Amino acid sequence: MSNVLTITVEEDPPTSIVLSFDQVCFVTGDSATFTVVDNFNNTVITEAEVTVNGTFTSNPYQFTVDGTYSFVATYEGLTSNTVTFNVETGVGAPSTYTKKVLLEDFKGTWCPHCPPAAAIANAKNGNPNIFGVGYHAGNDPMEIPETAYWSNY
Repeated sequence: MSNVLTITVEEDPPTSIVLSFDQVCFVTGDSATFTVVDNFNNTVITEAEVTVNGTFTSNPYQFTVDGTYSFVATYEGLTSNTVTFNVETGVGAPSTYTKKVLLEDFKGTWCPHCPPAAAIANAKNGNPNIFGVGYHAGNDPMEIPETAYWSNY
């Protein structure tokens, strides 16, 4: 006869859940994909129940009409944060919308090609929607700290 020691390891149960979505803005006709994670960062979406305006829903959710949609998830007796969207019919860009262009020129006082380079000035003169900026770089006496930031950006 042998003595067998059995050890049962119980994991701590989750203490909170968070409901999140794949986007922050939606228009009528869009589909929203949501997820639920517990405080251990485990995805529990397959076990959680999600409601929208008090009615159980499935994933993804499609916004079919304009309105306010409030989502809440429950899992093992826990209730998530409430996520609310105001959804309206998308009308696209406003009629006064115009595209803008930003031209960046990295130059230096030491560069023989920079002073005569007038491409940005010529482009701006031909179109009010073009904006230009010149950065002095490369140990240039006119270099400013922001040059490194924008160069890396």
